[in-house]
Amino acid sequence: MARPYVILNAAMTLDGKIATVAGDSKISCKRDL
Repeated sequence: MARPYVILNAAMTLDGKIATVAGDSKISCKRDL
């Protein structure tokens, strides 16, 4: 049985934040608080 292929497309800024489609900035994880 073959394993499925998983493709991930993500981008992050240098300060570790990810922007939503609306342009709101979100932290990448709770330990960054």
